[in-house]
Amino acid sequence: MSDAFMVTRSVFDYFAMDFPEDLEQNIVSYLELQRSGNRMAPPKKYDNFGYDAEAVWADTAVADYCKIFRVKQERTRLIDTKTGL
Repeated sequence: MSDAFMVTRSVFDYFAMDFPEDLEQNIVSYLELQRSGNRMAPPKKYDNFGYDAEAVWADTAVADYCKIFRVKQERTRLIDTKTGL
């Protein structure tokens, strides 16, 4: 997601719900913690459960979701996960 706050806010808007005043700051704080390494290390190896990336990205539900929320497919990291740039 290129803008986590706007994507999250769009969910509230879609369901005609008020969003908390501190929503943006909470999202920013959460992302800062994540990028600072304050999270569990990922496993050394993931099972693929028979899926491959092309099959997942070709799935209509995944493609629709990614189009709505502007999720880009990454072959390599598009951003630095520590800085967000």
